[in-house]
Amino acid sequence: MLDTTTGEPLEKSFGLAHFDELAHLEAWAKTHPTHLAIFGGFMRDVRTLEFQIALRLYHEVSVIPADAQCFEYINCHPGSGLLGS
Repeated sequence: MLDTTTGEPLEKSFGLAHFDELAHLEAWAKTHPTHLAIFGGFMRDVRTLEFQIALRLYHEVSVIPADAQCFEYINCHPGSGLLGS
């Protein structure tokens, strides 16, 4: 992510994921190796710092009804992205 004024890189990140149902999100959070490594490392750091951290994180979850969703893929095979869901 870049600063809109200076064009310099910002120390921020963003991730986006889509899950067919909440159970799939929960299973991913409990089993995905990268997520487990990041979460485990974070918890070790928090304990080392005796829970004195200034980091702010948030997660936003949206549940969108099927009839309110529309996805269009151009020049992609039929199983691309969310089309298989």
